[in-house]
Amino acid sequence: MHAQRMPPHITTPFDDSAAMRLRRMGLLTPDGTPDERIIQPLAYVSAGLYYDQLCDSVENHESASGVCQHIISEEAENRPRQALLALSMSYDAMRRGLPDPIWWLSGSKDILPIFMRTFAAHLSDILQENEPFATMEETE
Repeated sequence: MHAQRMPPHITTPFDDSAAMRLRRMGLLTPDGTPDERIIQPLAYVSAGLYYDQLCDSVENHESASGVCQHIISEEAENRPRQALLALSMSYDAMRRGLPDPIWWLSGSKDILPIFMRTFAAHLSDILQENEPFATMEETE
C-alpha cells in the first residue's frame, strides 16, 4: 500500500502560525514582544547583503544609490510597509526572492518598523561609506 501524500500546507506571514515562527527565529520573545537584540543584527546583515546583491546586478553605483535612496526615504517618512514594498520590488527586479526572514517578519506590525528602521539606517551608512568609490568609478 502506498502512503498518501498530503498536499503541502501553504503558510504566509499573515497566518496564525506566523507568531510561532517568529518566536522560533528569536524575533519575538516568549511573551510576544519584538526582541530588538535579534531584529537589529538581522536588519544590519540583511542591508549589507542586499547592497552587495544590488551592486552586482546594476551597471553603476548611481543606479544602486537611487534604489537605496527610495527605500531610505520611505522609511524616513515613517512608512515601513512602503519601504518593504520598495525593497521587495528591488529584489524582484534582480530576479531574486525576498529572503525568508524578511518575508516572515513582513506580516508583523510590531517587528517590521524596527527592522526597516535599522535596515534603512545601515543602508544609508553603506551608501555614505561607498560614495568615494562611486566618484572613482565616474572618473575612470
